[in-house]
Order: sequence, then structure tokens, then C-alpha cells
Amino acid sequence: MIKTANLRSSAAPWLVLPALFYAGVVVQANAVTAGTDFGVLSGEYAGQSLPIVTAAVAASAAWEAGRQRALTEFVKSSVRSPLQRVLYALLPTVALHVVLVTTMVALGWQLQGVPPSGAGWLAVAHLVVIPLGWMAIGWAIGTVAPRSIAAPLAGILGWILLLFPASLATPWYRHLFGTIIENSTVTDVRAPAAYLIPWAFTTVMALAVWIAITLKPRVAGVLVGLAVLAASLVVGRGAVIDWGYVRPDEPRALQYTCAGASPKVCFPVEYADYVGKASDDIRPPLAALARAGIALPDELRLQSARVPVTPGIWPYEWYLPRRGTVVTRGDTVSDLAETVLAGTARDQGVAKPCNMPGSAASAWAMLVMGADTTQMRQMVPPEMSAELDAVRKRSVGDQADWFRAQARSQKHCQAPQ
Repeated sequence: MIKTANLRSSAAPWLVLPALFYAGVVVQANAVTAGTDFGVLSGEYAGQSLPIVTAAVAASAAWEAGRQRALTEFVKSSVRSPLQRVLYALLPTVALHVVLVTTMVALGWQLQGVPPSGAGWLAVAHLVVIPLGWMAIGWAIGTVAPRSIAAPLAGILGWILLLFPASLATPWYRHLFGTIIENSTVTDVRAPAAYLIPWAFTTVMALAVWIAITLKPRVAGVLVGLAVLAASLVVGRGAVIDWGYVRPDEPRALQYTCAGASPKVCFPVEYADYVGKASDDIRPPLAALARAGIALPDELRLQSARVPVTPGIWPYEWYLPRRGTVVTRGDTVSDLAETVLAGTARDQGVAKPCNMPGSAASAWAMLVMGADTTQMRQMVPPEMSAELDAVRKRSVGDQADWFRAQARSQKHCQAPQ
């Protein structure tokens, strides 16, 4: 158990409130969409606090190591083994870690409305494992430097190496150190490798630091530690270099709930609260499209882009409203335009239509579905506006043929020459 004197002499009481405040601000800032029954996001919201939790834990561990270093003559007479002394000294740091993780999980739960579930628990584990590695690194730094230097140094290193790489043009740094800035979606969740590789790298990095500090002679220890760290960077980079700017994800096994007919709208059960309104919202715009000669599917379905498309079903480009807002008619028309363009392309024989907003074809679909003409003129380039004016002067049948030809050609996704 933690004795009062041990807690009072530690850095944990001084770190807990600032860390809670800063981490809470970060988590709330990243929870931008309305709450649903998708529990994976509850854990991932908590995981957004990783740089702050890591920095606090590393700084606290470095302070405790420095405090033990100052008590060298006293601990020599202790009946505890060296391992027991380390574990006892780290109890305040562990308590700090537990408080931060528990509070962030509770905050993610409160923001999403449901507790973590499924892959969301991997995000919570990420918030445990990475700071534990940095706890070891902080302790190692505290054994060789005064605690007034070691604690800020360990905290700043943990914070920078987890937060700063997110702004770099080379994304493999943040993949390797464990920073995750993108959330799963209801159709696709992060693959376990997004967590397991940073866990392995952080473990090896902590080992490298310990080798550099403990191996004698010191020069040999530093050289071996640097070699281990360099090897882990090379191997780790090779493991994540193909990820690009986002973590690997995989489709979820989904159960659907549907509303309406001709076409019906089907959402994953986690979005059941939204499917009825979404079905009602699309009726007038789709009716206008049908009058314009555009064939409609039997079903609009929210599904992963990796899942094969069934004939008669169009993947629906629909997005949750931002927190505190509702889906507007403009949002519905914009999402439907991209959905109809991609769906029509599939009906015209295009196996994998690209998703590139801002095309003349999608703008035409938006105008047909009731988008404001004046606002559309302001949104699109002058040459596109002129093209749309010319197209809309044609007969209904000619306009529909033009739209189908645009969808089939995929010209809007071709790079400019």
C-alpha cells in the first residue's frame, strides 16, 4: 500500500490535476461527432490523451528514481530487495497512471454515451502499455540525473516523441512511437498491428535506455544502447512504412437496421437512432433525381469500402453530424450527390469508382436535388459553373445521359495534365 509519507514526497500529487485538465481538454476536443452506440470510440477517445498521460507518468517515475538516488545510504540498510524498493518507490507513479487512465476512460464513456467495447479496449490497453514503457525510461533517466533535471527531461521527451511526430510529413515516426490521431469508423476499425508494433518498439526503446545507463563501462553501454535503438528504428520503420498517413484498419462484421423503401436505408445497429431520419431526409432529393431520369437502387447501405458491393445496393456516403448539431438538408444533398455518382458509375460498369468530391457531375446532382443555385455558383470554379449552365439547358434525357457519361468516364478523378 502507499504510505502517506511516500505519496507526499512524490511528484504525483503535483502532476495529477494539470495532467487531468490537459488530457481532458484533448479528449473533448477530439470528440467532434455526435454520440452513438459505437463503443469502440469510447476507448479511442480516451486513447487520444496518450501524450499527456505518458509525459506525466515518465516525469513522475524520473522524480521517484531521483528521490531514491538521494536516499542511497538509507536504502542500503533496508530489508527490502532492490526490486521491492523500486516497486515501492513507483507506487505513487502507478497510482497517478491508474487515476489518469480511469478518468479518461470515464470521460470517453460520457462523451460517447456507451462504455468501451471491442477494439476500443485495445485503445485503452494502448493508454496503459505505452506509459508503462515510458515509466521505465523515466526511472532510468532519474537514476543518473538530479531529479530536478530528470523529471522535466523525461516528461518533455515523452510528450515530444508522442505528439510532435503527428505534425511531420513522414508519418512512420508517429506510427512507430504510438501516436494515433485518427479514429475508427463504424464500418472499419484499427487493425491490432496499429497497437502491437508501437508496444514492441516502446519496450525495446526502454531496454535500450536501460542498457545505455546500466552497462559498464559507460561508453560501451551507450554504444550498445544506441545500436539497439538504431536497430529497432530500422526494423520498426520497415514494419510501418507502407501504412501511409493512416493506421491499418479492417472491416467490421456488421448487423444492420433499415428504414423506408425504394430505396431503403440501412445503417449498422450502432447508428439505429439516425436511420429513420436519414431515410426521411433522402425522399424528396431522390424523388427529384428519379424525375431527372437517374435510376435508383433498391438500398442505400452504410458499409466498408473493402466489402464487395451487391447489385442493387449503393454504398451510402453518410456522416454523423458534429456534436451539438443536426444533419441539414445541405448535408444530405451533398452526401447523396457523391453516393449517386459512385452508384451510377457502378451501374455503368465501373468496378471501383473513385470518391473525389467537387466534380461537375456531383454539382449537377446537387442542383437537381434542390441545392441553391446562387450558392453553388459561389462554391464552384467559373468554368464549372459555365459547364453546368450549358448542361442544364439541355433536355431532361440529355442531362441524364451526360451525368451517366461523366460517371462512367471517371474524368473527375483524373489528375490534371
